[in-house]
Amino acid sequence: TKKQLIEIYNKKKVETLYIGTDTEKFNYKNFDKDSIKEKYGIPKDKKVISFIARLSEEKRPEMFVEICKRLLQKRNDIYILIAGDGPLMNKVASIVNQNFKLLGMVNEAEEIYAVSDITVNCSTLEGLALTSYESLSMGVPVVSTDVGGQTELIDDTVGGIVHCNINANSEVYSKEIDCYVKEIDRVLDNLKDIKKNCRQ
Repeated sequence: TKKQLIEIYNKKKVETLYIGTDTEKFNYKNFDKDSIKEKYGIPKDKKVISFIARLSEEKRPEMFVEICKRLLQKRNDIYILIAGDGPLMNKVASIVNQNFKLLGMVNEAEEIYAVSDITVNCSTLEGLALTSYESLSMGVPVVSTDVGGQTELIDDTVGGIVHCNINANSEVYSKEIDCYVKEIDRVLDNLKDIKKNCRQ
């Protein structure tokens, strides 16, 4: 956006103002994780991986489902939440199994962050996602695609970054999924240390 303002609209003085996430509202200390898990019917003995986004093509929810299915082949300690609605809702509902819960549109997104151990962003199109800021503010690591400005906020100290392959063939697409699995696995195995960095 900054580049376009300067090069296309001839603006001389342009600076980037980062998002104003309310760090008091998005503070894990304000929430009782167990009671929220009870409210949504989420197992208390599992690590929760969440996808919080509109279920539309550019967000790649089907890729997220495949990532989690591959993770489930490696580990049995995870449960997956999908919060959001959109044109791909029925498609996503048709490919999930008993390890997934589709929540539809959720008004209290902070409750979903509160029960999450990781959030995942597979999007092909972002500026710098609101969900990334909110997740980190809640002390929840983010594993994200590298589109837009995501790498300005996320690195391996607060989650993980995976290269987004636009219009990839099936082999490249599959390799990208494996990269997500590897990054999520790494974060889950180092969760305590990584969570400490997120809110900061």
